[in-house]
Amino acid sequence: MRGERKYLIVLLLAFVLYVIIQIFNPKPINWTISLAHEDKNPFGAFILDQVIADVFPTGKVDRSYITMYEQQDTLRNNQLILTTGYYPDEQDLDVMLEHVYSGGNVLISAHVFSPLLEDTLNFTVADYIFDADFMKNLENSDSSYIHFVNPALPVAGDFSYQRNNAYRRFSEIDTASMYVVATNDLGQPVTVRVPHGNGNLYLNTTPLAFSNLYLLYKENREFAAATLSMLPDRPLHWAEYYMQGRRESATPLRYILKEPALAWGYYILLAALIIYMVVESKRKQRAIPVIKPLRNSSVDFVNTISSLYYKRKNHRSIADKRISYFLDQLRTKYYLPQNLEGKPLYEKIASKSGHSTEEVETLMTAIMDVKMKREISEQELKNINRYIEEFKL
Repeated sequence: MRGERKYLIVLLLAFVLYVIIQIFNPKPINWTISLAHEDKNPFGAFILDQVIADVFPTGKVDRSYITMYEQQDTLRNNQLILTTGYYPDEQDLDVMLEHVYSGGNVLISAHVFSPLLEDTLNFTVADYIFDADFMKNLENSDSSYIHFVNPALPVAGDFSYQRNNAYRRFSEIDTASMYVVATNDLGQPVTVRVPHGNGNLYLNTTPLAFSNLYLLYKENREFAAATLSMLPDRPLHWAEYYMQGRRESATPLRYILKEPALAWGYYILLAALIIYMVVESKRKQRAIPVIKPLRNSSVDFVNTISSLYYKRKNHRSIADKRISYFLDQLRTKYYLPQNLEGKPLYEKIASKSGHSTEEVETLMTAIMDVKMKREISEQELKNINRYIEEFKL
């Protein structure tokens, strides 16, 4: 026991030491694109979440992790979607377009839009960063600039972004129904307005412009603010489902597994417990006695009763019970009505059992012959039993 205690103490100290080292180690920067309102990493949207209420001073800002289709009866006037890829299904897209048509305003910022939306509004989105022939003609291939085309907007000038974070643009648009709001340094549209019914749909191809990294860079916050200000000053709903999916409820274990140091400590602790249990079980496990199951006496009882009937040569009584049990099985399995008999009954049984009508009629005739006799022989009992056995239910 003393040796085991030393082993556990050493293991526990090693576990605590590892967790402390990991907690106080500087965490590496997480460059994952999340655009989540609580994420403080470069490509999170924590800063946007803190300042977005200033853009809509008289309107309430809230968020959810469900589709527009699921909240179609309670949709707010303004809808904001930030995601790397916007892929609604047909019903969800219909609800969104109907909301805009009835006077709502929706801003969708995404690198990629679903082919369903592109076909519906007649536009395409593409990138140019992988086109070597195109890139070599750029004087500055590292930086891209975005500016608004409407000089009446309160912001002016170029907003700078790293080119590999702002390389998506509208390659084709329907100029009859779409209006360019902002372009990149190549003169290609990156934000368009699509009037639809009584509302407007705004599409943008640079979602990272709303991330923490670029809201803190120079004056880029003005681009995000001006883009959001195209929506009227009304309640805004941030639909995070299209980037985050359905958020599950937070639990202490979920938090532990999300933090690398705590997660590794948790796994080490589990592994140690498993090893300890395996070692202890081999040392202390007792032999498990074999317990014979209780004997089923029902079969013996049935054999005894059947032998009694058979020895007394009460063949008619045995046949009646055999027939009654068979007919009850037949009606129960095939749901046969009680008032059905004769030819209609035979056809009903044949259609449900897979037997021919002639087979059913032969069986029923043999049963009626037995029922009409006061006494039957042993051979007749065997015959009717054979008929019933061969008629597979």
